[in-house]
Amino acid sequence: MQYEEALAWVHSLPRLCSAPGPQNERALLQALGRPQDALKFVHVAGTNGKGSTVAMTASVLRQAGLRTGMFISPYVEDYRERIQLDGRMIPPEVLAQLAGEVRMAGDQVAEE
Repeated sequence: MQYEEALAWVHSLPRLCSAPGPQNERALLQALGRPQDALKFVHVAGTNGKGSTVAMTASVLRQAGLRTGMFISPYVEDYRERIQLDGRMIPPEVLAQLAGEVRMAGDQVAEE
């Protein structure tokens, strides 16, 4: 999948899933090989201040020598602003590769 195709696919997804629920998320994660099991997370929730809290937390963790990934919303100019790795926007080719993997796993889950 090319970057432009990946963006078109992501933007074509419905804002809310037609069949929401944790069972669908679990099935997708299972099809992707349970990537969440190999990661550690800081989940920031609330009404206000999440973006700055996440940015400061990621900065502190990077200064401590840890690798960081960050997902924020919304983006201002470039969709890749939403997904950052070690303080840098995700490269277009990596976003395209990952979107392709998620799309294939989602198709697999939908067929089951």
